[in-house]
Amino acid sequence: MKIAVDAMGGDYAPDVVVQGAVDAVFEDNIEIVLVGRERPIRKALKRHACGNAIGIHHCEDVVEMDESPLKALRKRRTRPSQWRSIW
Repeated sequence: MKIAVDAMGGDYAPDVVVQGAVDAVFEDNIEIVLVGRERPIRKALKRHACGNAIGIHHCEDVVEMDESPLKALRKRRTRPSQWRSIW
């Protein structure tokens, strides 16, 4: 099974999201793709010995903490990481 996860969501993203993805890959036999800004995701992944078990789908546009997710999804020309992890 392949699961896409918005790596940029949450207060301590992407670090806690990456930690959860690494734990899930090793506990369950699943494939995870993290969606979001590639550079911070790669930096967080380097702290874990997971090889190529977790993929990355780069998405520069993210919904910031002070934005309404609904408005961001409706009004932006590009799709933020939340949207891309769904589709």
